[in-house]
Amino acid sequence: MVTNNNINAKFKILGPLLAFLALSLSLSLFTVKENETIFLIEFGKIIRNIDNAGLQIRIPFVQEIVSLDKRLVQVDTPAREVISLDQKRLIVDAYVKYKITDAYIFFQTLRSHDIAENRIKTILDSSMRRVIATVPLSALLTEQRSSIMKEVKENVFAQAEAFGVKIIDVRIIRAELPVENSEAIFARMRTDREIEAKQLRAQGQEEGEKIRARADRDVREILAEASKNADIIKGKAENKASYVYSSSFSKDPEFYSFYRTMEAYKKSANKNNSKAIITPTGDFWNNLKHNK
Repeated sequence: MVTNNNINAKFKILGPLLAFLALSLSLSLFTVKENETIFLIEFGKIIRNIDNAGLQIRIPFVQEIVSLDKRLVQVDTPAREVISLDQKRLIVDAYVKYKITDAYIFFQTLRSHDIAENRIKTILDSSMRRVIATVPLSALLTEQRSSIMKEVKENVFAQAEAFGVKIIDVRIIRAELPVENSEAIFARMRTDREIEAKQLRAQGQEEGEKIRARADRDVREILAEASKNADIIKGKAENKASYVYSSSFSKDPEFYSFYRTMEAYKKSANKNNSKAIITPTGDFWNNLKHNK
């Protein structure tokens, strides 16, 4: 006959055992995701690596799980000061995108993404300093910048390949001068622009003087030509008028004499404050008397 005391004694023995077995089972099972590679480490050595997604089993308390992300990883590097070929100081920060291509080599050489990030930052810093030191500052402000970054990427790629890593992209986020250099450059730029503005104004004034001189010369030439043409036209008109007068007056000499006399009187009478003394026996009186 089984007594309560026997049941309690068995439960006290089996209970912890069942709990231990349940805990061991839960720790034995683990899930591998599609974006990760799992390494099973036993006493510091790699037992196997798992790339296939799904449920897996291990020996709990003996085998350790190490996960590596197979997705694209971006490493942002802090701003650093570099020197260009023309000895210009430049503040540059950049980023690197990489992915693991050989998880086994990556784990053997770097062990984790944190260590990989630090190593890649060091490689990038060295490569950027070496490449930028061979080009002037102006090159980083033109289309040549892309070729510079391509050279940096190739340098980083060559070194990172030994760690089972592929460098996907390297980009400069910011490239600017230190504050003190910027202020000096801006001051020099302002001075250069002021000098250039003065030169442009001087050139404009000189060109304006030339244009005004040409305009004055053209005006004088136009007026001279117009005056010459007017004199020619006037001379022709006077010649024609003389011819008409001669033709007309030759037909009546007495009328011509009378006309010329009247013209002389008219010109004399047009003078300001002029006075004429006429005798009763003069031609003028006779003409007036005859006309009357």
